[in-house]
Amino acid sequence: MLAAVIRVTLVDPDAWEPLDLYFNILDTEIARKWVEHHTHLLSSTHSIRESSLKYTGVSLDSCLTKLTSIINDINVFYDQSIIVPAELTEDSLNYLHECYETYGERIGKLLDNNYWDTAFESIAEDSPEAKTFPGETFNESMHDSFIELNEYIHQSEMVAARVGTQHDNIASDEFSEAGIITYSLNPRKDFPLTDIDNESFIKFTKFGDFCLGYNTLGKNLEHVILDNDQEAVDRNAIVPQTTWSDEVYVYLGQDNNNVNKYKSKWNSLQITEKLGLVFGEHIKNKEGYIKIGQMTKFSKDKFRITSEELTNASKYQVNFKKYTKVYNIEVVSEQVMNSIERTPRWKPIPKSTGKIVEKIKLGDNKIITWILNNICTYNCRYCPDMLHNGKNTKYDWQNIQPFLDSILEKYETCSFALSGGEPTLSTFFPELVRKINEKGSTVGITTNLSRSPRYIESHFKYLSYAACSFHPSMVFPKGHKDGFIEKAILASKHTYAPIRVMMDPEYWEEVIAFIDEIAIKCINNSVELVYIQDQYGSSKEKICELSYTPEQINFILTYKSSHKNAFPIHSLVDRSEGPMFTTKYINEPHQLMARKTAQEMINTGETRFFNYTCNIGKESLFINYDGRIRKANCNVGGTTFGTIETYKDIDWDQLMQPLICTQGYCPCGADVPISKFKNN
Repeated sequence: MLAAVIRVTLVDPDAWEPLDLYFNILDTEIARKWVEHHTHLLSSTHSIRESSLKYTGVSLDSCLTKLTSIINDINVFYDQSIIVPAELTEDSLNYLHECYETYGERIGKLLDNNYWDTAFESIAEDSPEAKTFPGETFNESMHDSFIELNEYIHQSEMVAARVGTQHDNIASDEFSEAGIITYSLNPRKDFPLTDIDNESFIKFTKFGDFCLGYNTLGKNLEHVILDNDQEAVDRNAIVPQTTWSDEVYVYLGQDNNNVNKYKSKWNSLQITEKLGLVFGEHIKNKEGYIKIGQMTKFSKDKFRITSEELTNASKYQVNFKKYTKVYNIEVVSEQVMNSIERTPRWKPIPKSTGKIVEKIKLGDNKIITWILNNICTYNCRYCPDMLHNGKNTKYDWQNIQPFLDSILEKYETCSFALSGGEPTLSTFFPELVRKINEKGSTVGITTNLSRSPRYIESHFKYLSYAACSFHPSMVFPKGHKDGFIEKAILASKHTYAPIRVMMDPEYWEEVIAFIDEIAIKCINNSVELVYIQDQYGSSKEKICELSYTPEQINFILTYKSSHKNAFPIHSLVDRSEGPMFTTKYINEPHQLMARKTAQEMINTGETRFFNYTCNIGKESLFINYDGRIRKANCNVGGTTFGTIETYKDIDWDQLMQPLICTQGYCPCGADVPISKFKNN
């Protein structure tokens, strides 16, 4: 075995509680190739292609309802209408399989012939031909619906197979649920299977088998037999697996070893007589799945059913009703597996006191977050050392200018959000904010106001906002409160300057008094109260111990700022087109939300975007202090896909692809306004 394991993490999306499953990696060539490829994908720009957990604790009725919805979506554009089945039977599911296979053959030919490279030239955009398959452009939405159709066909087959002799059509009881995980990433790349790879085919899956997915369009021999698909046998429409990709299939059900039942179906379909195949030669026949891993004994033991009273039950049981989503599949060291088990929640999520967000629509400005440096005049205990004990910057203005020009060309009108460290310490800060304004974009900063009043007067007039962060532990002990207030008032004369008060529990009474004071003195500054995170950003480790009492939480949630705009702002910037004013928030059911700041939504627990489609990368960019570039503040989609030095080599088309969010909670004010919508 390799000195590493595969970690599959399921989550309860409500409490954001993880469940880690560990798998030993088999000592085979195909297993090593998959590990290398999957690890490379995770470390580079990627998105989730498929993340599915199917389990039998659902009814056939619910499967039919979902299939009906998918088919109706397909029929809006598809030129060969698919008939919605009245009930789910072996025949109706085989019919849907044939529809899926037919689409696969048609789409394959069109792609091979580069049909859509020129179709738009001969088909008018508003013509009938453009509004039906194949159309003038590739219909990604319909294609995704076909992929989902195939998933739910298999889900329905699994449920139907488990219904058996039960009195209703629910294929589960307390101990009978079985689960299957299918998971893959973009960009997809297929590799040919070798003869040695084929030796890893297994015919009968068992609980905890980690296999490569059947990544071929159509049915292999096993699917044909299990579906009792006589027509596929008669047509010899069997497609053996010839390639592998990042796609995986994880089996978490009862051991699948009913040889006699399988052989009976084989004989009934006359496989040997009609196809010349020999029963039992599963490697030669390419039956089953290519196994590359097996659940560790430690993980298996957690799910073992030991009660002697149980009969006809699975030997192992996972609570799929609680852990309903796949968070991640990654390769980790054995040391990580053997270390202390992760805490029930990686990051505490505020209880939702608002409504469920249905979708968010960003305005025209794209959001560019730029950490200019990792040096700061403060060293707050809840901030990681890397953001205040580093260097001012590794770049000079000559390095930055061409990179900035490229960003402004690709994203056109942008709203830059600069932070650090302390961004105003950057040597090229003055040139940067002026250049952004000259190019018609806007720029704002998050600052602790440590620079001089003269500096503020000279440069803040180029800003669309200056979020003034008040850190009690750095201000009160040094007696700098009055100086902070004076600078905040000065900043508000040149730009929008909200005061973001870090609600530090250790200085709670002083902070409350400070809030009362600035409500009187800082009449041109709005006030935002900020929960302090004890786990910064995407970190899975706590930086400090920090907690709030129920009374303190209630104060933060119910506080209302008394922003009065008492005097005009002498600024060079038009703020009316910024994300704060142009972003639209839609709540369920289809209701336009009253204007809120991103921080208010974070505080009220409304930024739970797990499994939402999000436009990070397309409408945002994150530039780290060391020059590394990714889609957004969060690490979803990859931690890096280029640097300031290598920006010309970045695959920008891939970077700008929307993706599915895998985080339970969005704590970042710059990421919240990015367009996103809730998936069913």
